[in-house]
Amino acid sequence: MAVDPICQMQVDESSMIRAERAGETFYFCCEHCRRKFLQQHADAQATGKPLPDASAPPQLVSLGGLSMSQPDAGAPANEAAHGGCCHGGGHGDSGHAATSRARKSSAKYFCPMCEGVESDRPADCPKCGMALEPTGVQPTATTVFTCPMHPEIEQDEPGACPICGMDLEPKTIAAEEADSPELRDMTRRFASSAVFTVPLLILAMGPMVGLPIGRWINHETAGWLQLFLATPVVLWAGWPFFERGGRSLVTRNLNMFTLIAIGTGVAYLFSFAVLLFPNALPPSLREAGGHPPLYFEAAAVIITLVLLGQVLEIRARRRTGQAIRELMSLAPPTARILRDGEEREVPLAAV
Repeated sequence: MAVDPICQMQVDESSMIRAERAGETFYFCCEHCRRKFLQQHADAQATGKPLPDASAPPQLVSLGGLSMSQPDAGAPANEAAHGGCCHGGGHGDSGHAATSRARKSSAKYFCPMCEGVESDRPADCPKCGMALEPTGVQPTATTVFTCPMHPEIEQDEPGACPICGMDLEPKTIAAEEADSPELRDMTRRFASSAVFTVPLLILAMGPMVGLPIGRWINHETAGWLQLFLATPVVLWAGWPFFERGGRSLVTRNLNMFTLIAIGTGVAYLFSFAVLLFPNALPPSLREAGGHPPLYFEAAAVIITLVLLGQVLEIRARRRTGQAIRELMSLAPPTARILRDGEEREVPLAAV
């Protein structure tokens, strides 16, 4: 592929629109770029001045209801007439059109190909001749977040779904994968809870698999150790689940997090209460040996497993988004359209 020296667009070398200078062949996207190239070289040879810099940024001037870019004073006359290129200066520059669409203006119409061309009424672009597009069709830059399970839930900022408690996701797939604070936070909480849950599980369930825990420490000391290990898991690592569960009760949209919050909360509070007041529990509800039952390990294990599930779910969603982004990367940056009998290449975002 060759590069058009005027608009920097990639051109197939089989194109018949070409010119030769100093033994070198140049290829062009259209006849206008070729004429502009020849005119620039002719003017440079006649005046001895260097070739004008086509990459210089345009200046904006107002033309009544229209505004358009003013070419550089050193540019040839035909460049001023055609606006730098047959497609508004830079076929391959998708940011050119994006900047025009992103411009905040009170104008009702704009040219998707020529930056700065705007009008309060329907008209044709004075640079490329295209019909001006209504500004109402411009894409918004605001990111809308929605719930994967309840698409009717939408808001302009991240948060949790008021119905099911899931974290909201961007409604549109970004071109580049952004860092996920949700995944980072859940991974940190899971790793921390696992550090406390494993010894807690051994301490509570060890006697059931033959470990002589009772010979090493007495039952009361083991209970306080379980409280010490379970507290950071329940009150810190599992705190997002209590927030979502509480929100579900307020909105009367009971969900999975309602069950998790109530189950682990009751297990932790009951164990803490009978640890402080062991004689308050009737003898019929005590374990063998007269000790009150403790469920610290149940609360901690449930929260740790749910955190693991959250981490796996978020990673799966991110892999799905990555697959969609890879498909989006295969899309061509430009498209060819036929307008008024003339084929033009425009940025894909302008179609």
